[in-house]
Amino acid sequence: MTTKWVLVADSSCAQLYKFAGNADLELFMEFDHPESRLKGSQLASDRAGRQQSKGTGHGTFSDSTSLKQQEAERFAKELADTIEKARLNNTIQEMIIAAPPHFSGLLNHALSKHAKALVSANVEKDYTRLSATELQARLAPHMRVTGTA
Repeated sequence: MTTKWVLVADSSCAQLYKFAGNADLELFMEFDHPESRLKGSQLASDRAGRQQSKGTGHGTFSDSTSLKQQEAERFAKELADTIEKARLNNTIQEMIIAAPPHFSGLLNHALSKHAKALVSANVEKDYTRLSATELQARLAPHMRVTGTA
């Protein structure tokens, strides 16, 4: 029987669970990205630099991408790298991702095409605050395990 992996994430934390089909979800690893919880002003160490503006030829002092967005992208990349390493080690053969729509998109962008092929379901909900029991109940329609080990 193949183990199904479940990644539950938002821009500041994530949990990776494994599910063998005959037991409860088992927490395998937790991730924390406290920088995503900081205010933009706390992330900036200095004033924004000059950026080339479009159209008028005058420069601007605004960031081209918000610092909070950059931190969310950085965390999505960190999670994608972890998934890719597990894929290369043959640890993960199938997974479910549950994340809010915006962060789900960032994860999808960061995942390799081979890692994307392992995703059997992408649930665009924030389930990071649920217990393992509640999470398993919410994801039950996607939790059927098939195949052999």
